[in-house]
Amino acid sequence: MIRASRGIITTCDFGEIYYGARCVLHGSDPYNPSAALKEFTRDGLAFPTDSFNSKVDRIVIAVGVNLPTALLLVSPLAFLPWSEAQMSWLSLTALFIGVAAFLSWKLAEGRSPLITASLVCIVLLNCVQVLWVGNAAGIAVSLCVIAVYLFLRRQYEFAACVLLAISLALKPHDSGFLWLFFVLAGGALRKRALQTLILVVVFGLLASVWVSRVSPRWTDELHQNHILVAGPGGTSDPALTGLTARSAVSIIDLQAIFSIFRNDPALYNPMSFALGGGLILIWAIAVLRKKRAYESTLLAIAAISVLTMMPVYHRSYDAKLLMLTFPACAMLWELGGKKGWFALAVTFAAVLSTSEIPITLWLMVCGAMHLTIGPVAGKMATGFLLQPVPLILLIAGCFYLWVFITYVPSTSRV
Repeated sequence: MIRASRGIITTCDFGEIYYGARCVLHGSDPYNPSAALKEFTRDGLAFPTDSFNSKVDRIVIAVGVNLPTALLLVSPLAFLPWSEAQMSWLSLTALFIGVAAFLSWKLAEGRSPLITASLVCIVLLNCVQVLWVGNAAGIAVSLCVIAVYLFLRRQYEFAACVLLAISLALKPHDSGFLWLFFVLAGGALRKRALQTLILVVVFGLLASVWVSRVSPRWTDELHQNHILVAGPGGTSDPALTGLTARSAVSIIDLQAIFSIFRNDPALYNPMSFALGGGLILIWAIAVLRKKRAYESTLLAIAAISVLTMMPVYHRSYDAKLLMLTFPACAMLWELGGKKGWFALAVTFAAVLSTSEIPITLWLMVCGAMHLTIGPVAGKMATGFLLQPVPLILLIAGCFYLWVFITYVPSTSRV
């Protein structure tokens, strides 16, 4: 993984950020595909020999879709040779994922330790793909989980602000609604959230000025690149015709389901925004109205960690954010009753369905099926068999949202 065989790139997602940052350092446009490919070939690396992976990796490297803040964050590594930069990035990713998993277990405060440990082990055993491609979600999600732990425990709070700001700068769609929770929660948590926002704004301005020197129209170019990769047959096309559909890193948001019924972005995008955004709006209102307590805080965080993946683009490695559901699951299991059993079922289902080993096994069974997508019944069967993850996450998100809304706090710690 770290030493690509015969100079063939494997960590293409990290390569996209790395070579984008090198473009800026060398005075070329990081959002110009030809400039990015030129930086890549200058290092003497090659794409995989098989046509499919070669096509995917070439698009990923060439068509930059990362924000300037991500490029600026990686710029210190861009001064290093590729092999050393790659090793540093993968080492940091593995370290942060391990720390985040441990802290998600500690947030449960000793409740149902065997269940929490089992969930953590499933996550850790299914991190090969995020390391193989070097996606920034490994670091962004992990830093978000670490920051949540530090905020709730009120430890090293300024460091937590920095970590959450880095997470937002790398992948705002992963940690943005977790940041919103702290804003809505009020008190000291809101203060820390606003301090984080100041760091993000300052960092964003610096990154924008830095990139604008070589790409004055970077906002337009970035927008066009997103349209390109999300178009029909693209690497980020949520439909079954997408280039990365039926893979271990398939898209898991609601667009993947709605596209089965009608493969038209003008339809499936608004529907995803409406359903996912509506659930998040209900959650936000509940956060504002609910009495603050540690248990309800865990439930609110569990709900939004799932719901945040519903409206907009997310892949299976972004679902490491489900680590924030473990404390709530352990708490409900300890309380017993039907809620405890259902919490256990939906949490394990969500984690397993977004883990690469179960996904690969499922695709081996169902991926080769040629289903007739006819009337509604056929499309529903296709959805359940070939795109089960968004449905499972939707059920899990609705469950935790319902429990959060109906939960009566027993303490007032947080």
